[in-house]
Amino acid sequence: MEFKQIHTDASDEMGLIEIQVTVTKEEIGVLHDEFKDAARKTWTPLDADSCGSDCDQHSDHFGDQLSGSIDMLCLEKDFILNKVTAEILEKLEIRPIFTPQVHEYDNPALDKDFSFDLSIQTMPRLSLESLDPVCMQIEKRTVSKDDVIREIESIFGVRHSLLDSEWVIAHFTDIQTVEELDEKVRLDLLRKSEATMRESIARLAKIELAKRLQGRIPDAFYQAASKNYYDKIVGNLEKNGSNLEEYCKDLGIDEHELNLEMLVRSGEMLRQGLALETLFQEAGLELTDDDIQDTLRTGFGKYQKLSMDELRKNGLLALIETAAKRKKALKTLLDTAEITYI
Repeated sequence: MEFKQIHTDASDEMGLIEIQVTVTKEEIGVLHDEFKDAARKTWTPLDADSCGSDCDQHSDHFGDQLSGSIDMLCLEKDFILNKVTAEILEKLEIRPIFTPQVHEYDNPALDKDFSFDLSIQTMPRLSLESLDPVCMQIEKRTVSKDDVIREIESIFGVRHSLLDSEWVIAHFTDIQTVEELDEKVRLDLLRKSEATMRESIARLAKIELAKRLQGRIPDAFYQAASKNYYDKIVGNLEKNGSNLEEYCKDLGIDEHELNLEMLVRSGEMLRQGLALETLFQEAGLELTDDDIQDTLRTGFGKYQKLSMDELRKNGLLALIETAAKRKKALKTLLDTAEITYI
């Protein structure tokens, strides 16, 4: 596609790019023909039930019925704007965060060039105050004898002091004594404790990293993050046969308080995610095919059978790459973290 003009105002610190576009009337003519072909393939005559074998002949005159109508003009304008915008994004190698905002001042016509403006939100310019290892203090978790006893009594509903080898053999095939049962439960509790500790370390590390994030994040990012967080909670509640009203009742808060809490939490998660992406960039990390495949397998499993081209066309590859960058940055963050156990 050829353009008469593409004038781009450089991205500002918040990642907003303004583009003025002028498409030649010749290109508009080509796009007009493409739209007509697409419309003809999907068009059904108003008297389709009675036209019989003459429908193909009638379709040649679909313009008499639809061309020039307000609906058709709007559809054609959207078709042209979408095609041109996609071409510009690819030509300029711009990856928008949200759907580009289009500002047109006239409808495309065959006898003149067509001009419009684009506002495109890309990533804001962010940086980290420091790339030094994050420092944390973590309470060392241990598993005591009392913890083991409480766990056994909670699971089996029997006093630990009443257990003997006969009871153990009756309930287990791989152990025979109370001492072996105690050790089995202790190791299980230890694994759970270590998993919880790893989650705590990762959470605290992301919090510390986010404190170093510098730069302005557009309000649109916070709004989108809040909506996504809200939709995720509502979706999970519906899957479990619950709703927002019951959820608020269980928490002892009203919906307004819940919205404020979600706004704060989603904002924290947004800053942490952007901090990880910034770390990926500033630490000079690079994605490998293995990184992409690992993230695809663990976080986007239902799309594993799609090719890279299909993922790209569906807009999924950018999401997978972002998730892979954050995952790799988090691993680097944790590998270099300085942890003091107290």
